[in-house]
Amino acid sequence: MANAVYRAGKAQRQDEYDTAVNLVFGTMQAVEDRLRFRQFLVTSHLTEPDIRLFATLVRFDTVYATHFRCTRYRLVDFPNLTRFTRDIYQNPLVRKTVDFDEIRRGYYLNDGTHNPHGIVAEQPFLGWLD
Repeated sequence: MANAVYRAGKAQRQDEYDTAVNLVFGTMQAVEDRLRFRQFLVTSHLTEPDIRLFATLVRFDTVYATHFRCTRYRLVDFPNLTRFTRDIYQNPLVRKTVDFDEIRRGYYLNDGTHNPHGIVAEQPFLGWLD
């Protein structure tokens, strides 16, 4: 999914963008469906695939939706993906590794000509600690 996000954001033709964005949201829907009756992707406990998915989802609303033009839906529009991401984020050991300001600066300020004026978008309200 993350690869398709980058392809959407870097697309130089509409058909490239459309193909990539359809893959992003098709994959999100497939994973949403998979998580309907399970807490984690593969087993009954947290494993590497869960952490890899979390690393993508934790960035979704913060940078992928806006910076890479994947705006069709927000993470909150997928209740199972939102629950999955929030549950993992609640772990203090995981949470201390997530720095939203650094994520935003990293993407918005280090992306070559994609953001030539160096404007860093605001952080959306996520509410993951409520």
